[in-house]
Amino acid sequence: MERASEAPDGREDRRTSRRRFLEAAGLVGIGGLALSACGGGDDDTGVSTANASGSGTSTAAASGAAAGLLGEPKKVIWALAAIAPWNLQLDVGFTEATRTLGWEYQKVGVPIAQYSAESVVNVVSRAAAARPDVLVTPAWVPGLEKVVRKAQDDGILVMFNNANNLPELSNELGIAFIGADEYEGGKALAPVLFEAMRRAGKSDGVVLGGLPFPGNDNVEMRLEGARDGLMELNRLHGTNFEYERFIDGSARGNAPAQTAYRAKLRQLGDDGVAGILSISDVNGVIPALRSSGVEPGEIPIGTWDLLESTITGIEQGWVAGTVNAQPYQQGYIPVMLAWQEFERGQTPRDYDSGGAIVTQATIAATARAEAIIRDKAKEYDIKLT
Repeated sequence: MERASEAPDGREDRRTSRRRFLEAAGLVGIGGLALSACGGGDDDTGVSTANASGSGTSTAAASGAAAGLLGEPKKVIWALAAIAPWNLQLDVGFTEATRTLGWEYQKVGVPIAQYSAESVVNVVSRAAAARPDVLVTPAWVPGLEKVVRKAQDDGILVMFNNANNLPELSNELGIAFIGADEYEGGKALAPVLFEAMRRAGKSDGVVLGGLPFPGNDNVEMRLEGARDGLMELNRLHGTNFEYERFIDGSARGNAPAQTAYRAKLRQLGDDGVAGILSISDVNGVIPALRSSGVEPGEIPIGTWDLLESTITGIEQGWVAGTVNAQPYQQGYIPVMLAWQEFERGQTPRDYDSGGAIVTQATIAATARAEAIIRDKAKEYDIKLT
């Protein structure tokens, strides 16, 4: 099997390019496949499961597998202790990739309101105990190390997606990460928010960095990148924006977040808040601004991901920009990398899903693409509860 090459700093370089990936895959696209619906439920442990492969397999995929082109069907489990609306694009990616190959996809997890380091380990342990061929999970907490090592010992192909807070472990064990550079995404967002605050006539004030919960390196790095970018812009332009890390309660839902932001706006005064960086659904922020008498653009928001509320917020002028890490790829690509490993002996490499900034200038095309994914999610009956 091909060994990973070494980067100039001596570490393994397991990152692959889109071109190399496509050349190695040699797979048919998903167009024209007859796709069946999926359902969801709970097992007897309280861990939610959703089978997104459906009972049917496309004729093209089934005939390809029978002919030996696609190989034996495999089972993929995505394990995460944060079932929430942001999962949607990943679920569609997983579903379409596995159905293309005639594989089975199952999602195992608990709602984001139940998130904790313990729940992360419990969910991934339960998923590994099911002995899938492929186990994909965000690498959120150090407690996963023992679980991941055992899964590999049991012959399970493990990959990390969306977040890799355990880079030393993934490098040691050769675990591919499919996701974006969170720090650089935040830093790229900073100029967009900075210019929006300047257009609103601001040169000082507090930028709130809203966190759903503390302690997760990947979401912390998003805000740290944005913070560092804003401080650099302060030095370049002579502005005096300050940054305040703010636990906004959004992990418990939009209503607690709205209450937290209203209280913060009252505390800092009408002119005290210059802008907001929101990790979570902007529906936890925008109603708080509106009820406080703020007009769109007066306190601009920078955020991450492409929920429907984010797209609407950009269109209406509340949101200056969002980081699009292309989460669809974070579901689709792990499956295809796994196929290459099983059928062609190609070792999975890290895959950078990107981090483009979406603004009002580019939202129309992005919204059309996201509408397709939402329509597909309905077609596949994907559950987010």
